[in-house]
Amino acid sequence: MALISSFFNPQAERWADQHRADKTLMESEENLLPKDGDDTEVPRPLIPVNSTTRVVITVTILLLWGAAAFVAGSLTSKTQRDSPLGSAENGFVEELIITPSETFKLIQTRFTGGVDFSPKGIEVLAPSMYVGEPSLEIDEAWNAIIGGESHYFSVSEDEARRLWGAESDRYRDRIRGGWTGTLDMFHCLHCLNQLRKALRRDIYPEEEHRGMIHQCDNVPG
Repeated sequence: MALISSFFNPQAERWADQHRADKTLMESEENLLPKDGDDTEVPRPLIPVNSTTRVVITVTILLLWGAAAFVAGSLTSKTQRDSPLGSAENGFVEELIITPSETFKLIQTRFTGGVDFSPKGIEVLAPSMYVGEPSLEIDEAWNAIIGGESHYFSVSEDEARRLWGAESDRYRDRIRGGWTGTLDMFHCLHCLNQLRKALRRDIYPEEEHRGMIHQCDNVPG
């Protein structure tokens, strides 16, 4: 019956379709509008991270960092071991050519000094036989560890050529003749002593040539 009615009254059918469309639009708008009062939607609370998850993340980061540090250290160590100048583990080039161990005797010595604190908590230098107001005892202590000129040793022409190649003549000892070498440790100690003296020119006069002071700029820190 409704089909026959809509056939003979198409205008009524169009009104019904329009009514259904308007109703659907109103329902959609109601869903889009914010709700008032108690109908306001409560935001979801943040779910706290489980303590176990935190531990797993921390351990993972530490493991990755440790692996990266290990790889970097291995590569650096390999580079140093493979250096053409040698390394502390495998010996340096100079040690393969010159053997100062045949010239020097090792003596174990305990050095004193460093930073200390007074009973009142004031920072002071601990007593040391190498530091303090200039005195004959301090000068003798420095001369004893440096050894005057006894730490120098002769280098043969063959050794000099193996060390410095075609430039070996540049390092010829113009005073003693031939070639002369020493351990870098004595060079550093000698420079420290020169700096100590330079701080007290009222006791240790300025030398004619300032090369002793200037060459101390090359001492590595």
